[in-house]
Amino acid sequence: MGHMSASYGQFCPIAKASEIFATRWTPLIVREMMTGVHSFNDIHRGVPLISRAVLVARLRDLEDHGVIERRPRGADGAGHEYWLTPAGEGLRVVMHALGQWGMTYTHDRIKRSDLDPALLIWGLRKRVDLSTLPDRRVVLRFEFSGVPASRTKFRIMWLILGRFRRRRLHEGPGICHRSYTSRQYP
Repeated sequence: MGHMSASYGQFCPIAKASEIFATRWTPLIVREMMTGVHSFNDIHRGVPLISRAVLVARLRDLEDHGVIERRPRGADGAGHEYWLTPAGEGLRVVMHALGQWGMTYTHDRIKRSDLDPALLIWGLRKRVDLSTLPDRRVVLRFEFSGVPASRTKFRIMWLILGRFRRRRLHEGPGICHRSYTSRQYP
């Protein structure tokens, strides 16, 4: 079987941009990085259905095309992180437009089986402004009823927030809590 070319073979800026950005999983990987995620594992948490091998390949492709750069994680050089380049930052307007289009024209395609409590909590975790938290730890318990059968492991989840750390748990944090929030799927 022959190798399928990733090129559209067209002298067209949309075709050329699509060769880089419109491959399966790539917009979701870029979405994660635009929310401040930089480690391989955190990117994978935000795109949990992608295989690790495909994620490695997509990150390598994005790096080869100048959309992201790989940097050493710490002074000791152990591990690395992925950061958007100016070309990657230039995709923000594209991502915003794609999100707006999706909210306008695809809301009727969302199925009950698409609802994922773990991904919801992961998204909440990334969007918390830690500087607005009190000096003590904040613990939130989420209990999801009506969760699809494939997601029952995540029926009860915890979000532990502090000024210097945040954790997402699907098991109890082992501490007492005073109140919790419950949200039922529509």
